Amino acid sequence: MNPAPKTEPLELDLEGRVRNIRLPQSNGLMAVFEAVANAIQAVDEAKETRPGRIDIRVLRSPVDSESTHRGKVVGFRIEDHGVGFTDDNYAAFRKSDTTRKRQLGGRGVGRLTWLRVFRSVRIDSEYDDPSGQKHQRSFNFDINGVTPVEVEAVGHRGTVITLRNPHPTYADSLQKKSERLAESLVQHCLLSLLDRSCPPIYISDEGEDSIALKQYFTDRFLSQRQTSEFEISGLKFSQVHLLTRARKNSVHLVHLCAAKRSVKHKRLSDEVPELTGPLKHVDEDQPVVYAGYVTSELLDERVYQDRDDFWLGQVYANDGTDSPPLVTISRDDVERAACSRAVSFLKPLLEPYRAERTEEVSRFVQQEAPQFRYILSKHPQRAIAIKAGASKVDMYQHLSKLEFEHDSDVESRIGDALTTIDSSKSAEEHATEIESLLAEISEGAQAKLAKYVLYRRAVISILERHQSLTDDGRHQLEKAVHQTVFPMGRTSDTAPPMSGNLWLIDERLAFHRFLASDLPLRDLKEVISTESRDRPDLAIFNRPMGFTESSDHPFGSIVLVDFKRPSRRQYKADEKHEDPVLQVTEYMRKILAGEAIAADGSLLRVPQGTPFYAYVIADLSPPLIDLLASRGFLETPDKGGYFQYNAAYCAYIEVVEYRKLIEDAKKRNKAFFAALGVAPVGA
Repeated sequence: MNPAPKTEPLELDLEGRVRNIRLPQSNGLMAVFEAVANAIQAVDEAKETRPGRIDIRVLRSPVDSESTHRGKVVGFRIEDHGVGFTDDNYAAFRKSDTTRKRQLGGRGVGRLTWLRVFRSVRIDSEYDDPSGQKHQRSFNFDINGVTPVEVEAVGHRGTVITLRNPHPTYADSLQKKSERLAESLVQHCLLSLLDRSCPPIYISDEGEDSIALKQYFTDRFLSQRQTSEFEISGLKFSQVHLLTRARKNSVHLVHLCAAKRSVKHKRLSDEVPELTGPLKHVDEDQPVVYAGYVTSELLDERVYQDRDDFWLGQVYANDGTDSPPLVTISRDDVERAACSRAVSFLKPLLEPYRAERTEEVSRFVQQEAPQFRYILSKHPQRAIAIKAGASKVDMYQHLSKLEFEHDSDVESRIGDALTTIDSSKSAEEHATEIESLLAEISEGAQAKLAKYVLYRRAVISILERHQSLTDDGRHQLEKAVHQTVFPMGRTSDTAPPMSGNLWLIDERLAFHRFLASDLPLRDLKEVISTESRDRPDLAIFNRPMGFTESSDHPFGSIVLVDFKRPSRRQYKADEKHEDPVLQVTEYMRKILAGEAIAADGSLLRVPQGTPFYAYVIADLSPPLIDLLASRGFLETPDKGGYFQYNAAYCAYIEVVEYRKLIEDAKKRNKAFFAALGVAPVGA
């Protein structure tokens, strides 16, 4: 009879095992958390015989005695008054993935995290054997395994773990002050700290006062605390709700936990977008933020060994029967449910917070940016998702981003509706869906119109301020109006889009073939051929009013605009530079004497009878009024200018006062301002 084959143990490649641990470079403190968690368990195991405590000391590199800076963090020393490294504990320590602490949520790999972060680990321990006799044990732990070393006395039953010489990859993440370490430790181990059996924990660092972690916790967190239960597909969860006094950059968080330790956290603002900042508390001078901790047997069982996430998916719901149903659950499901419970807990604080944000954003939209009204209506929660006291620039950028996302979404849905036919829907249903989407586009178009109307309001306001200057300063008005109507030295082909405001003179001027601003006529080679050096302030060439491209009339009409210096008193008839009427008719004569360039590049004579419209913008001083009267100009009914029809040039000429130009623009846009609900200019 052949002997049974001998089973050989599976060998462990410790270096490969450690390398396979997933640990982000920013999370080097996880090694310290693992050591502290072990210390808490060791003290809990020994608490029947004596009280315990845990001391965490930050180890720093030495520095020159004259230096004003502390050395870098090079390690940590974690000392506990626990049960110590008994024979059983030592044997479990030397076994990878041990199940010794499985009932406590242990995965048997926490100490491997030490080697992921630090090159050197030393353990010194004193413990009692079953007979009560005291023993000591010291050893080094590195990538090669466990190496016993000369014993170093601890001085009491318990263990000292010294983590030194961090790998460069994790060194930066360890450079924390003791208070920041305390904050991180509280956040990670909060559920253990809530347990009355948790031993006192102290943190010390050179040059800083020692921190008692429980006192730190008491100072940071309000006594207001609540626990709620919820279920997802028959799976039970518990959630602890806490409020903490806000610090700089504090955020509202929901933590998913395993074995009383935070594994993943989610910003509450991801589900409640308006929750961008701390909340006011009626009983606190300092604002507060929320901290929620979710636990369940499922999370304890389904945490990855690296404690960086959960593997959920399909699980059996424990319904007390022999055949529990198979259900599917994701981390998102748990986080959404937990965020919902958090909102319920925060309701007394959230309602006034939302009201303040809504009032703040609504006031901005009403007074400064009514084009975003439909965004505020369509996305009320996201629209107020901005920090309290945000600047106008920040609000505008925030709402613009929402507008872009909304418009992109609508365009995408229209594309889907037009290209994808759902056979389960009737033609009427498809038509209704598309009609609804088109209505949303209409809202967006109205918003953009509102934005443009506000722009016009701003333009008029600027010109009004120039117009109200004293005589010494009003000379700026000529250039200000010219630049505002259309940039000087530019043409309609070279000026940036939306840079002109021809509507200040006449809305119809926007529909032209070519426009030149303060350029010699001989340079307007796109439309005419002439050697004249005359340079009208504005020369606008309109398209012919024909139905064919071969019209003998290259221009439907030509508009000339001339701006005169405000407060000017010197005018003299029949002198070109002193007589604005002669000046504009000279422009007409030289244009008629030249040749027009047709759309196909051919030269055409500018026909006699081509309509001209000339506008002279000036202050109506007595010398100018006398000159106009001598030329047969008539006063306009509103007393704001003079006009004449010049039959020789088929020209309508109008002299408009600066004040009238601005007032007429205000009147033409008044209905828009009223419809938009914004204050009129000058109100």
